[in-house]
Amino acid sequence: MSFLCTDLKTKNISLKAPAKINLSLDVLGKRKDGYHDLAMVMQTVGLCDNITIDVTKKDKSHSASIRICATGEVPPGFPLGDTNLAYRAAGMFFKETGSSMEDHFSKITIDKHIPMAAGLAGGSTDAAAVLLGLNSMLKDPLPMEKLLRMGATLGADIPFCIHRGTCLCEGIGDDITGLPALPFCHIILAVPPIGISTKDVYEKFDHVKAPKGPDTVRMVKAISDGDLEDICHSLGNVLEYAVFPEHPIIEGIRSELSSLGALGALMSGSGSCVFGIFDDEDKASLCLSMMREMHPDYSVNMTVPTE
Repeated sequence: MSFLCTDLKTKNISLKAPAKINLSLDVLGKRKDGYHDLAMVMQTVGLCDNITIDVTKKDKSHSASIRICATGEVPPGFPLGDTNLAYRAAGMFFKETGSSMEDHFSKITIDKHIPMAAGLAGGSTDAAAVLLGLNSMLKDPLPMEKLLRMGATLGADIPFCIHRGTCLCEGIGDDITGLPALPFCHIILAVPPIGISTKDVYEKFDHVKAPKGPDTVRMVKAISDGDLEDICHSLGNVLEYAVFPEHPIIEGIRSELSSLGALGALMSGSGSCVFGIFDDEDKASLCLSMMREMHPDYSVNMTVPTE
């Protein structure tokens, strides 16, 4: 299968790569392969990176088959080479579809808006968007199930980032069940200027005697019932018990969001982002203004759930 027709000089696509939050996250145990069995309810939100993929016939001016470019809010140390998940996703896609890496040149531009190492799946959602974008450009040669399996080999959050919306994610995150859409609400995302290693958090969690995890069944029912108040009462993330002792600033953000009117607040993933859910736009807007005033060095955004 050839990725480019012989008469096609350039092909491109642009698409959004949405961030995710964890409405609940429970660790059920550690597997023999080193991964953890999880039960999570995950939600995509309106904060997005913008991905543009340009594919052209390769010539002498192109020294590499895949090139990553970054614009926007690019953090120090952002990877532009083969350690970037979007780069790896493109390489995997080309290999799986039998495309000739020698015959074409791919430029992937990532317009960054999602903070890195924040529990928002910034790298994973970029990779998911690349898989979806390339598949669309090639008129969907790979079924969704195949894309999900490919994504899982790159990162545990990538299958959800391909699926998107509101989902129950089990296993290592790759066993996905779609749920009804979250009731409309406004969400404040507050990210302090610290990055947290997911690997380090799970290693610490293995040595923490955490209380019983969140009630995933209750969360799923609350979402099915469209009960935003009960959704907020069901928020829970056992990884907070591994993160808060070392990073009390994150626990402080959760308390601030609650005091500023959030129906519920929680750390997303392994942090450092904390989100607050609001049923009133005016309250959310006031919280946004106050958090930005109190913490000018934070990344603070207001967004909504997306499907």
